[in-house]
Amino acid sequence: MKILVIDDEKNIRRTLTDILEDEGYTVLD
Repeated sequence: MKILVIDDEKNIRRTLTDILEDEGYTVLD
């Protein structure tokens, strides 16, 4: 599954990306 994360708050986006990747998801920039 691929998830596209769009968020103006870079810190929040980075945290979400790290969490999702830890869960095994592929995050698209």
